[in-house]
Amino acid sequence: MRKIYIIIIITSISNLVYGQDNFVKGTLIDKITHKPLAYANIGIINTKYGTISDSSGIFNLKISSISKKNCLVSFAFIGYNTLELPLSSLDSINNLIELSPSVNILPEVTIGLKKFIPDIIGRNSIGFGLMSSNFYSYYDKEQNDRLSREMGMKFNIKNECKIEEFSFNIASNEYKSVKFRLNIYSIKNKIPNELLINENIIFTVENQFLGWFKLDLKPYNIYIDKENKDIAVTIQWIESVKINEKSKYFAISSSLATKENNIFREKGFDKWAFYKANLSFYIKTLNEF
Repeated sequence: MRKIYIIIIITSISNLVYGQDNFVKGTLIDKITHKPLAYANIGIINTKYGTISDSSGIFNLKISSISKKNCLVSFAFIGYNTLELPLSSLDSINNLIELSPSVNILPEVTIGLKKFIPDIIGRNSIGFGLMSSNFYSYYDKEQNDRLSREMGMKFNIKNECKIEEFSFNIASNEYKSVKFRLNIYSIKNKIPNELLINENIIFTVENQFLGWFKLDLKPYNIYIDKENKDIAVTIQWIESVKINEKSKYFAISSSLATKENNIFREKGFDKWAFYKANLSFYIKTLNEF
């Protein structure tokens, strides 16, 4: 009996060491003003370990049992220099991370007397409405409010244009509210590359809203020049409030496609995945002619 008892203790200790989740916690602030940076991307590059800081700049990065050797944690926020720190240099709690404002702000574009015509780019219908793409699948063990998942579409821009509006169709929604960030990227080597916007565009879908959600982008003066004929438009999950504990699904209408237009990544610094599907995503533009 004594030997059996010892074996049970060793097994339990082993489970605690290798089975438990590890975390890196802290606060992200502006280096100059010391104000918190809300909804910044935080994660280990090219891995599924990532999160988003909350409205007070507080972050809680789950890293499980990942080895700290040679791992870099990246902290990114629009308008600030991205900071990369060795995971081994961070404490489990009480990290204070300071980001410096960037001097490489995207220049404002003066349209002047240029002439433009309206256009719609993307899928502005739901077809038979039989197919949709979920942010969270049946296989997800849990839904994390700051998971930082990102979903979107690649678009071909034929002419220089100003983006006036963004719309997407919500097929299912089990949340009182979901807060998203809109991201617009250039495409390099067929992969989303640099952000083409210099502001955080945050919006909220409330009260289990279903159907076409439209976001007015006129105040942001988003201008796509001739060097960016291909762009990616995505929405990134940053915060949510469930209807109940079983709430899980938030889906966007979609359809099958012959090209890999649909893009997705698990975390803010994970690798992009590509699917042969068309989300019901579209943008309204004013095209230069």
